[in-house]
Amino acid sequence: MIIPDYFCNFAAENIKITIMNPTIDTYRLTSMEEPSDAVLSQLMKEAAEEAKRTNEEATNRFFEQMREDAQKISATW
Repeated sequence: MIIPDYFCNFAAENIKITIMNPTIDTYRLTSMEEPSDAVLSQLMKEAAEEAKRTNEEATNRFFEQMREDAQKISATW
C-alpha cells in the first residue's frame, strides 16, 4: 500500500511519539506492560493504606451504631 506524501509529511511534522517508563502517576492496571518493582510496591502500599483506613472507618461506624442502639434499648426499659 502506498501512502500519499501529504499524509507522510503530516505525520512526520505533527506527531511526536514519547515512550515513557510507567511511574506511579502514569501506570494503569489495564496496561499491557508489567509494572516495575518500585511501581508495584508503591501500588501495593497505597492499596494497603486505603484498606486500613476504610476498615477503621467501618469499625468506628459499627461501634457507634451499637452504642446508639444500646442507648435506645436502655431508654425503653
